[in-house]
Amino acid sequence: MKKEVCIGDLHIGWRNARYNKIHKMLDLIEKNKDEIDVLILNGDIVDLLRCKYEDIRKNKMYNEAFEHLQEVTNVVQTEYCVGNHDILAPEIIGEDLNTRYHESFIYDNIIFMHGHQFCNIQMKCVLAFITKHLSFIGKRINYGSARISEKLQKRIDKFARENFYEFVVVSHTHVPYALRNVLYCGDMTQNPSYIVIDENSIKIKKI
Repeated sequence: MKKEVCIGDLHIGWRNARYNKIHKMLDLIEKNKDEIDVLILNGDIVDLLRCKYEDIRKNKMYNEAFEHLQEVTNVVQTEYCVGNHDILAPEIIGEDLNTRYHESFIYDNIIFMHGHQFCNIQMKCVLAFITKHLSFIGKRINYGSARISEKLQKRIDKFARENFYEFVVVSHTHVPYALRNVLYCGDMTQNPSYIVIDENSIKIKKI
């Protein structure tokens, strides 16, 4: 039986991340690794906006979470969809994780993407610049959770309809939620959750 697991918004490198929940989630994946065909890291996994990568590796709590993630990517096929907080992960993290990087990843007519692509203001170039050169700005900005607005839902609905996807799985909003054929993955900071997809069902599960 095919099984995909999707997690997002770990925000490793942010002091407010729920590191105990991150480790619990990664332990669960390791325990069930033989049943998982693919793990999708659905963006904002490493918070490069709030913390430089080298500082993440120097900080004991952050680095332990990152090394645990490394262990998981070595035993489970992993695909990494970059988000707005880790937009330069392919260049900055690179082969430190055993994964392939994507803007979106399609598996069995289900598309996984972080979801910031559907927001009103696209700041990809600005975020990339901040991530690479000015991560100290991220430390001083209080990023609130994105909300599942009616406009956001309509944009994703239209995207799914026009591209004939069975499901669209996004993160970014930090709210685990399912509506029609759109699933919001939640996060490991405020609403610890993950998504499991097999041949018979697609479910949002809480930790």
